[in-house]
Amino acid sequence: MVLIGPAPVRVWQSQSAMEKAQDLLATGASLDAIRPLLACEVAPGTRATVTRAERSYAWDAQVTEGPALGCRGVVGPRDFKTSGELAARPPATVFPEGPAQATPPTTAVPSDRPDSHTILWYQVHEVRSDGRTRTGWKPVAGWETASQCDAARQRLTDADEEEIRRILERFEVLSRASSGRITVSHTPRANGLDLEVSVQSREGRRTSNLEVRSHCFPATHDPQR
Repeated sequence: MVLIGPAPVRVWQSQSAMEKAQDLLATGASLDAIRPLLACEVAPGTRATVTRAERSYAWDAQVTEGPALGCRGVVGPRDFKTSGELAARPPATVFPEGPAQATPPTTAVPSDRPDSHTILWYQVHEVRSDGRTRTGWKPVAGWETASQCDAARQRLTDADEEEIRRILERFEVLSRASSGRITVSHTPRANGLDLEVSVQSREGRRTSNLEVRSHCFPATHDPQR
């Protein structure tokens, strides 16, 4: 496999480190803030052995050439291609490093230019058994172009039960310390999921219905404001 993406391509220490770094970058954190989470950084086009991590959407990677030879960590599903895939289509223009710079307001639809950097957000609308509702937003990942972000939205529709539980923990629908028997049923929807979460405990059964949707926004837009 060949590692691809904006220079440098980042190999993370673990899946949780990768997700934490994505959150930090989406909120405009400095590059120094994510360096403790890195296993190594390599140039685009560096060869690596890439295998699917067990029970995860992430991929285990080991660099097989260059100054970082032997580096081990994880990468995202869109951080690599085969040599054949690269030969079939030219590489994307490299997006400059650093936090996105504010741009004047515009009504233009984001294009596939490097300056159309986008952020993938998850939105959760929860209706609890007591009738209370809440809506939350979380940034998931940054992408070089709007079309790449749109393609990444499919990840939510294809999420397995383990990833769905991580999403619920992230939005504090569930906590890692939740007691009782938890059942989650899900129905794929366009760019998202409909979920029913039921927790059976000594106090009784609590059920929540949720709509989880993915959205791509320009890096300068915060849907929480």
